Amino acid sequence: MLAACGGAQERKFSKADNDQIRQRTLDLVAAVNAKDVVKAGDFYGGTATFMPPNAATVHGRDSVQLYYQTIIDGGTTELTMEPRDIAGVMPAAGPGLAYANGTYSMKVTTKSGAEQKDRGKYLFVMRNTGGQWRCEYGIWNSDLPTEK
Repeated sequence: MLAACGGAQERKFSKADNDQIRQRTLDLVAAVNAKDVVKAGDFYGGTATFMPPNAATVHGRDSVQLYYQTIIDGGTTELTMEPRDIAGVMPAAGPGLAYANGTYSMKVTTKSGAEQKDRGKYLFVMRNTGGQWRCEYGIWNSDLPTEK
């Protein structure tokens, strides 16, 4: 009875939330590999901040799409991502927040046939608005040393 007087209760971050974030990450991979920057951009919130390695911070979904377009325009992209840890909170008022981290590998074959490979880790901060998890902050870091 006392709980009923305490106001709205936070709901649990569920397996369904975890599964949706995992699937959205795999959808991002599929979109990049299919050269579909619109679908890749759908992974991100409208005001997302994206921090790729060796590049300036990108702000907003449209700018994130342009960043992915530059990767795609460079040649054929083979991206893989393996989500590892996903957790979050679902407050009674306001959108849910979650983080997702994991590893990635990427191979870009340029139009001249040269291969560029990278691998590392990523971290996403996700927000649930309208039942859809979207990335609000994303960063990835290479495990490979920079070329000299």
